[in-house]
Amino acid sequence: MNSGKPSFRNGMVLPLLLVILFLGSLLAVMAMTEAERAFRSGQSHIDQVVSVNEGLSALERGRTWLSREMSEAGELPRWLENSPTEDGILSLDDWNAAKSSNLRVYYEERVTGPFAVSLEVFDLDYRHASALDKEKSLPPCLFDYFSLFGGIQMVNPLAESHIMALGDLALSGDILFSAGENNVTFCGEGQAAILFEENNTGHSLSSPNGETRIAFNLSGSGDVFPEGLDLGFRLRGTGAKPGEAFLSGYSVSFSVEDPAPENRDRLLLKRNDPGNGADGEEILARIPFPYCRSLNLQNQERYRAYLSAPHEMLLRFENNRATVVLDPGKGNLEKRLEAGIEPPSPIDGLPAVTGLRVRSRSGATTQVTSLRIHPADTLGYFTECKERGFYLVRAVVRNDHANRTFETILSSDLSSGKVQEVAWQEKPRL
Repeated sequence: MNSGKPSFRNGMVLPLLLVILFLGSLLAVMAMTEAERAFRSGQSHIDQVVSVNEGLSALERGRTWLSREMSEAGELPRWLENSPTEDGILSLDDWNAAKSSNLRVYYEERVTGPFAVSLEVFDLDYRHASALDKEKSLPPCLFDYFSLFGGIQMVNPLAESHIMALGDLALSGDILFSAGENNVTFCGEGQAAILFEENNTGHSLSSPNGETRIAFNLSGSGDVFPEGLDLGFRLRGTGAKPGEAFLSGYSVSFSVEDPAPENRDRLLLKRNDPGNGADGEEILARIPFPYCRSLNLQNQERYRAYLSAPHEMLLRFENNRATVVLDPGKGNLEKRLEAGIEPPSPIDGLPAVTGLRVRSRSGATTQVTSLRIHPADTLGYFTECKERGFYLVRAVVRNDHANRTFETILSSDLSSGKVQEVAWQEKPRL
């Protein structure tokens, strides 16, 4: 008889229970996995937020340290102060796995909860040897921010008063000299000669490491351009007659016009006074400009564009060797000259100085946007470097799951006591 109640076979109960238990366990595992994943995601988000806070806090501690150093010590912290390096050049031996902290002026390490936070401050006013040109681990090099006339990125608005304070400026003919916000300008017919011996505080501006860099451009109407620009070195000071100094020593000439046709439209390295009864100068090396004086109209236009373009000239001399590079880093426009020169000697006790001579014509203009001469400072610093500096502040925040780097570049002004942020960058997580 059927009572209406469901009937189960005795053999079906255990499998059903096993299936229910399995599904229940699977659901429990899935729930726990999802909860763990949500926890990890939440914890990762929290870690990111906390690590950003720790990184920014460390950068602020770096800024505070720099401000405190300026106010308490009365000077900027410099990487050379504790380990002087000749002429301020960072060599290949100074920057390797064992000595990667040479530019570092401050370091601290803290542990905050699960995070280890390291803070470093690097001095960016340095030069490096050519062997380190492609070294990616080096911090930014801001040595070019400091200049006698201004700088590659920064211009000194007091250039005119600074040059006039030198007392070694001579103008001839109708040439005019003026200093604006972004350049020093020479225009009109005549010549201007400037010797760089001492600044207005009496410190020598001679170049002990034999390096000078000048950035300039020429302009004119039609085919009228300045006759040229001469960068003299190992000149002999002549008191009130700076122009006569260029009768001694050596010169690098960006020569557009020259009495000798073979010297026109060329970069020249010459000895100003060859001695031995010789008349005039001795050309040690020369190289022509591109497209110069071609009969082809297109090349003539290219030549005018070349002359009008901004140019940079690097002069370096060591003992009895001089190297000149015109437009360094500009590919096939880069020109390089090398020649042997006489080693310096203390003749009559007169210093061998550096000078600039501009040879101009009516309707033509020469603008100098930067002229940098490495000073006779035992630690290799410009006078401006005593008042103004740039620093990289780097914070690294680490835990078991992340390694994040935070950086900022700070500018510091000793006279005003201000420390300002120039740039900020967070590097991607590793």
